[in-house]
Amino acid sequence: MKKKKLLFGGILILVLVVAGCSPTANGNAEPIAPEITEPAEAVEEGPATQPEMESTQDAANPEEPVLEYLDDFVFEDAEGNEIRMSDYAGKVVILDYWATSCGYCIKEMPDLAKLDAAYEDAVIISVSIGDTAKSLQKYIDDNADKGIVYEHDLVLDENNSAWVFNVTGTPTKVYVGPNREFIGAIPGAMDYEQNVTTLDRVFEILEEIEVEIY
Repeated sequence: MKKKKLLFGGILILVLVVAGCSPTANGNAEPIAPEITEPAEAVEEGPATQPEMESTQDAANPEEPVLEYLDDFVFEDAEGNEIRMSDYAGKVVILDYWATSCGYCIKEMPDLAKLDAAYEDAVIISVSIGDTAKSLQKYIDDNADKGIVYEHDLVLDENNSAWVFNVTGTPTKVYVGPNREFIGAIPGAMDYEQNVTTLDRVFEILEEIEVEIY
């Protein structure tokens, strides 16, 4: 069975200048303003757990948005507990791809925790790339020693979900609707105000395409 790799696309239109740890990202980087596209076909490779997506479109109205539906990604925290996308059905999910070795990621983590606490209908899952359970737990413990305890999920990318979104640098954020609709992605770090503006735009888009939060 062929696996689909989702190129940065979807229906999220953003006008933010972002910076990140990616070698090609800097303070003058162009934000992603994707068109509605079909995902590209990729050669079958990697573990069988790589998720697939389904797309829907009204054949009678080709101007209707194409919605890509993500599989139910399964992540693991540093203690081996499973966290599923479906655990947050009905809410907007922000997949924050980061790494404990990424300075930009560490700098924006308090803002993401604040964002997670501020929105009842949205959750953040910080998906660590390149870390082990040991290094992730050390980061958590070191912050706990400083009095910083994160309430949102910090997990490992056990099923290679980053591959699906063509994530090439950290941080990168992927926005997912309440029924696992792929809304869009942004590479690079953002401050709290930019995160708020982006998330508010996501809610506006969901309203425009008549997808309900529940």
